[in-house]
Amino acid sequence: MQPVDEYIRNSISVSYNTAEPHTPNSMRNVEIRQLNRGYIVDVGCHSFAFSTKEEMMKYLTTYIDNPQETEKFFNEGLLFEQKENN
Repeated sequence: MQPVDEYIRNSISVSYNTAEPHTPNSMRNVEIRQLNRGYIVDVGCHSFAFSTKEEMMKYLTTYIDNPQETEKFFNEGLLFEQKENN
């Protein structure tokens, strides 16, 4: 009889995403939902909440103008710090 961890290791199947990779500097799908107080914006698989239309538009404009750089700032945890200083 195999030890449990060896059995699990031998039983796991790994699948890789074979879809086309994201094209550099192209936008991901964007969906905007208006709430009674603010907005939820889905960009790709991430969701963002904004209190005002002005705040939402500031970030959306940044993303539309340069998706790749905006995603880089987001992935580094700097997106909201970057825009707050501007």
